[in-house]
Amino acid sequence: MGLSIVRQLVESHKGNVVVSSGGRGQGSTFRVTLPLATAERSEAFDAFESHDRSSTLETPDPSAQKALDVSGVRVLVVEDDPDSRELVCALIEQHYAHVRCAESAQEALGMFGDWKPQLLLLDIAMAGEDGYSLMRKLKAQVRHDNHFVAIALTAYASDEDRLRVLSCGFRAHLAKPIDHERLMALLRGLIARGEIVSQPAS
Repeated sequence: MGLSIVRQLVESHKGNVVVSSGGRGQGSTFRVTLPLATAERSEAFDAFESHDRSSTLETPDPSAQKALDVSGVRVLVVEDDPDSRELVCALIEQHYAHVRCAESAQEALGMFGDWKPQLLLLDIAMAGEDGYSLMRKLKAQVRHDNHFVAIALTAYASDEDRLRVLSCGFRAHLAKPIDHERLMALLRGLIARGEIVSQPAS
């Protein structure tokens, strides 16, 4: 995937990567460190273990489980930076969503009508045609059979930037670098509220 993607994936899980080498021709060692659990989670787990499992565990609500299932959701990622595009696609594919990627507004427009994505992750500051312009064109194409929800991806995260994003029709604003947990929380929230509908495999 490339070292940049590896680093971003590891850091999105609160870990780090260290590289060492003895010199030219002697190869390199890559050490990945990931946290096992936060102190808060460890304390909660210890407290849980101190109770009788049979009295504390409840049967999961199937409807609640389904509401959090992101498998089957059609996601179109529009990002002109290849490393960022590959990272976001990799993060979502881990959860069995159907993902397609576009590197430009023009390519995204070509995919939109035929594939009918349910969710767009759209970079704002793209070279050439930016995300705001693309969003206006996509909204003009919307019919009853190709409704979509859009999340803006941007390095500009001021209150003014956020307000502009929301006023243009984006459902949410996600600052770069993309945080894996926040991204999935947004996606699951949209599903739980019925704004997009997952189609888990039978």
